Amino acid sequence: TKRTLDDPTNTSQHPPPQHRDSINILMSYNIKIFTPDSRYVITGNDDGVISVWNCSERKMYLVASYALQEPWNEPGYESLIPNPNKDVTVTALSITPNGENIAVGTNCGSIHIINFQDEILTFKKRLVHNVSNCTVHNVHNIAMSNDCSIIITVYMDSHRMYIWKQNDGNIISQSILKNVLDIDLTSDGNTAFILKKHEN
Repeated sequence: TKRTLDDPTNTSQHPPPQHRDSINILMSYNIKIFTPDSRYVITGNDDGVISVWNCSERKMYLVASYALQEPWNEPGYESLIPNPNKDVTVTALSITPNGENIAVGTNCGSIHIINFQDEILTFKKRLVHNVSNCTVHNVHNIAMSNDCSIIITVYMDSHRMYIWKQNDGNIISQSILKNVLDIDLTSDGNTAFILKKHEN
């Protein structure tokens, strides 16, 4: 049974070690990033589960996991992609330079912020696109400032880039950007770096 992010019991504190061959882990997940200290790999997949693997030893092992779920009936979710099966897929991951917070983008267009300290994942906040005249989904790229105050997202389907204020969930800037390969933010959130595919 999946536990939701809002459920305080939805945390995995030092589960029984699941030793896996490193290359198999990296090959079996769609989305993966390293923590800044290269000690952990964070993975996400079609099942909507975020997992953290310790890779500081010869065999990688699972240290924490979190199951993402969306409150489909709550106000503000009417702008999400119609999803009759209510399946949540991880489509983008980013971690702050200090390695303490993870930003997760989903196929629903939502953003989940999860704290990661002492090998424990803890729900922090969920952001939902609330612009009613523009349907967006499938977060393609995501980046976050060190203090989590600024978040930048790129949506593949609409080719839109949004800059969010995390404290109130408001979008402070948006633009049309096509062929974006990757994005990043400086630790203070004042400068964005955008890698784009060359357009002929």
